[in-house]
Amino acid sequence: MKIEDCEVGMKLECLEENYPNGFHKGDILTVKEIINKAVRFEESRYTWNIYNFKPANKFEVGDEVVYYNGLFKVWGYVYNNILKKYNYALKNDDEEVTIAVESQLSPLKKPDELEVGDKFRNDDWIIEILAKEYCEEYKGIQYFGKTEDGFVNVWTEDEVDEIIYE
Repeated sequence: MKIEDCEVGMKLECLEENYPNGFHKGDILTVKEIINKAVRFEESRYTWNIYNFKPANKFEVGDEVVYYNGLFKVWGYVYNNILKKYNYALKNDDEEVTIAVESQLSPLKKPDELEVGDKFRNDDWIIEILAKEYCEEYKGIQYFGKTEDGFVNVWTEDEVDEIIYE
């Protein structure tokens, strides 16, 4: 791997069995900073030459992902040396298969990971999130949202029946 292919936030996998300072083969590390021809990982205060690292895939076989607003399962993946990215084979519930690069995929969100502007279903309502806060008393996330009819209310993360991907 070349330093030119590296980006801040990228995840790299250690290839060395017993790399100095505690890294082991298969460890996944996140690039925090690129300095000259080396990187600093979030997991270390030292800088490292990246010749003993390769890009780590973000998704594994069986993971559910969002691809162009549709829900798919990762069916397989391979590293593309020309694009310097992973290509993923995806399959949906209708048995449709497609190929996508990692940047086109998003992981499924959990009910407590929604952000302002996201939508979810609660019973028959579709709610758009206007604000999000952690409630000390409830010990969880609460969403201030608005239904399509204009009804405004507060919902807890437990009341998210389905996340709507648009």
